[in-house]
Amino acid sequence: MFCWASIVDHAGQLYSCCSHHFLLPAYHQRILHNGWQLGDYVEKYVLEAEDETTRFVAEMIRGRKPFIVEAVRGVLLQYALPKAYGDK
Repeated sequence: MFCWASIVDHAGQLYSCCSHHFLLPAYHQRILHNGWQLGDYVEKYVLEAEDETTRFVAEMIRGRKPFIVEAVRGVLLQYALPKAYGDK
């Protein structure tokens, strides 16, 4: 699981950044391997989480917030500081 964010400036320059990649738990991998829609099972995983760590991971997968934030921050840094990231 990961997220991408992109910005295209007024000159048409494209900036893109990817969040870190997160290997989904076996529960989610089975769903995907069976060709089922992951979204149909995410809420069930959250509700059945038995410990705090599993609940944290479940919420992270459901909301994707850490991945979205990381990708957006990364692309904003590239856009705001292009020389620091190799653009001229």
